[in-house]
Amino acid sequence: MQNEVVDKKIQVIFDNYKDNYYAKNAQQEVEALRRKAVKLGAGISTVAFVGNEMARLTMRSPLYKLKIQNVAFWLIMPTYMAK
Repeated sequence: MQNEVVDKKIQVIFDNYKDNYYAKNAQQEVEALRRKAVKLGAGISTVAFVGNEMARLTMRSPLYKLKIQNVAFWLIMPTYMAK
């Protein structure tokens, strides 16, 4: 419903001020904002899901339990592998 209201308002602005640069580009700007919001929402949901699954798996696996050798491994290996 909100999309229809916004689209109608943008159409009225375009009809009345079509010679204005900002009125011409208003619809494209709104669509860009909508795409950005959808991508951001999908990204946040994906990161939350992956983070939740990683936390769930690491709570069970003895490989990830907080022991001194595992802490050292996860602190040193990424740097070593990057080199």
